[in-house]
Amino acid sequence: MLPRLAIFDMDGLIFDSERLFSSELAKTMNGYGYTLTDENYIRTLGRSLDDARMLMKEMYGDDYPFDEISALTRERVSKMTPQIKPGIIGLLD
Repeated sequence: MLPRLAIFDMDGLIFDSERLFSSELAKTMNGYGYTLTDENYIRTLGRSLDDARMLMKEMYGDDYPFDEISALTRERVSKMTPQIKPGIIGLLD
């Protein structure tokens, strides 16, 4: 039987994916000797990949390994289960 409904959480409404990604990005960057501030992370939100790459290199220097750090962070996040935001189960019911 095919599902009657599919919900795509593209903006972090159901799962707290932004906080999870931010936390894992900070850990990954720390391993490379960089420090992610909330202010710098917020500046990257809503940007294209190319825009984010340019901005991160502007903030952290031309040597910042954007593609490597981003790939490692996405890999780490993909192995985790984000927390469902409070109230979502009731909303979906």
